[in-house]
Amino acid sequence: MPNHTDVESAVLHAFEVSLEAQLRAVRRLRSGPATEKLPRKGMSHVDYVYDILQRAGQPLHITQILERIEKVHGPRLDRE
Repeated sequence: MPNHTDVESAVLHAFEVSLEAQLRAVRRLRSGPATEKLPRKGMSHVDYVYDILQRAGQPLHITQILERIEKVHGPRLDRE
C-alpha cells in the first residue's frame, strides 16, 4: 500500500507534467503560426501531410491535402 509521501509525490509529478505541457503549448502559440516556419528538406509523405494539416488548422479531404502538398512542396503523391 502506498504511503502518504508516495501519493503526494505522484500528484505533484502529475501537476508538473501538466504544467510543462501547458507551458510548451503557450510558447508554441507565442512563436506564431506554423506557416512561418520553413519545412525541412527530405520530408516523408507523413511529414508532408502533417505540415499541410498544421498549415490549414482544420481537417481537409484527402484530395485537398494532395493538391496542397503538390502546390507547397512540389511532389505529386499517389492517393494510395
